[in-house]
Amino acid sequence: MRHKESMAPKANGGFGPIMADEPANSREQQIAEAAYFIAESRGFSGDHALDDWLQAEAEIKIKGEHPKRAPHPISF
Repeated sequence: MRHKESMAPKANGGFGPIMADEPANSREQQIAEAAYFIAESRGFSGDHALDDWLQAEAEIKIKGEHPKRAPHPISF
């Protein structure tokens, strides 16, 4: 497995790199990336790492409950 560096909330409230020993599309990796982009969208201001993580987690959960469906093939 490859190592992929990502950003995740740290105990001190900031973001920092983590090394993931799991596929890049894992749920935790998706949450970490979404939380990073949430923080980035507000300029990384404030101490909101946990809030960003929880928001990202909720968004990923909703996406998982309502996945995009592939269109049914048309048969003649």
